[in-house]
Amino acid sequence: KTRGKRNVELVHADALFLPFKNNCIDHLLFIATLHNIRGRKNRINALLEVKRVLKTNGTALISVWSRWQDRFIGYFLKKIVLPKQGEEFGDITIMWRKNDLTVPRFYHLYSKHEFVADIKKAGFLIQKVDSVKIASKKLKDNYFALVEKIN
Repeated sequence: KTRGKRNVELVHADALFLPFKNNCIDHLLFIATLHNIRGRKNRINALLEVKRVLKTNGTALISVWSRWQDRFIGYFLKKIVLPKQGEEFGDITIMWRKNDLTVPRFYHLYSKHEFVADIKKAGFLIQKVDSVKIASKKLKDNYFALVEKIN
């Protein structure tokens, strides 16, 4: 998909240990990744890794799934009444099915407030945050943030 593109390189790596030098990337996409990391401390550390590899004034586009999607409202309303020990509010395991394969996938579904708080905790300047409807019929199911490394 990058054939014919200039200065584009796709890298598959652990979000907590990005294989890049400090301050070496101008712009970075961190799409649908953060919400698959278990534990707030680890999610903040992943954001700090993004910040570490960005150049000063470099930008990142970060996206996460929203907690308040049509298909998850009932699940999280139950969690308010009956919280599960050892889980953060927003944690969910979703069974992904493709052909004959079923795989459990962890998600931490964000509120907009929590998403902004984690980005700020990592020390980014937030240029813009948007709520976007992608697959949900009624509610906006994704958050996107454009952030900048300022130091």
